[in-house]
Amino acid sequence: MNEKTLTLEQFIGKHIELTTQMTALTNSISNDDFKKLIDLENKSLKTKDYETALKDKELNMPGEINEIQLEVFENTKMLYNNPKYSSLNEDEFLNIITNEIEVQFSNKLFLSKSSSCLSEFNSANESCLKSFGASLATVAVVGLFTSFGVGSLIGGGIALVRFGQCNKGAQVDLSECKSNQ
Repeated sequence: MNEKTLTLEQFIGKHIELTTQMTALTNSISNDDFKKLIDLENKSLKTKDYETALKDKELNMPGEINEIQLEVFENTKMLYNNPKYSSLNEDEFLNIITNEIEVQFSNKLFLSKSSSCLSEFNSANESCLKSFGASLATVAVVGLFTSFGVGSLIGGGIALVRFGQCNKGAQVDLSECKSNQ
């Protein structure tokens, strides 16, 4: 039985698509839930059941976030199944992915750069997206080389919340810049 494989280009295209889908869910996580996620991240869980861990902490994470994270993991696994990458160790594999994410995001213009304020916002937001894309890839690669479980899902949730905070910071800077013009 042959396992499905992807090229690096196919992987990155899907990874950016999944990253974009997750960023759309940023506002669905409250600050209280973020604090609970951090608390879960810093404790070793006795259960491997992610849903139980969330329920025990009374943490409300949209199910779509978990589904997308599982897709990110499967996407990463299909890239690693490619004979070109399957002999790499974790660090080598992650470096290839993060370098390609950097290249792809650097080559894209996400918004029109019509003013200096907007240009600064675009640059800051692009940095947020690159960081988030790399964080999600890291969670998936670590999960691939260890075991994808509760810690991986919590890590992905925290990466999403941190993206939201980064993006909100960029939006505040944009607003302040425009008010100073």
